Amino acid sequence: MTLKDFKPGQMAYILYMKKGYNAEPILFVRKVVKVGRKYITDDRGCRFYESDVILSADRRTHVFLEDCEFGEKGFLFTSKKEADDWIELHELEKWLITIRCCNHPYTIEQLRKVKEILEPDT
Repeated sequence: MTLKDFKPGQMAYILYMKKGYNAEPILFVRKVVKVGRKYITDDRGCRFYESDVILSADRRTHVFLEDCEFGEKGFLFTSKKEADDWIELHELEKWLITIRCCNHPYTIEQLRKVKEILEPDT
């Protein structure tokens, strides 16, 4: 996703993950008003800038984050599917973390197969 994927007048999806608030993510639909060299501005006057998010040691992805001084930053997406995929990625990360820290019903063989699928070349 790059700045070129956004056009003035286009509908955009702004996602607030609500991490740390023990609440469900919130998704808003807004209209893109301006696309500049660095920022995308929505119809509420919020600006979003391109940023790298580290997914793993060798994988990064580009996202657009809300330019704000305090509070939670929103994520800007071109489609509802992209926003839903971001939520699902977050939920899967939480699920994988609980496998490690909680008493889980999985055998070592099952966990080895999961690792083999996720990291086939190691």
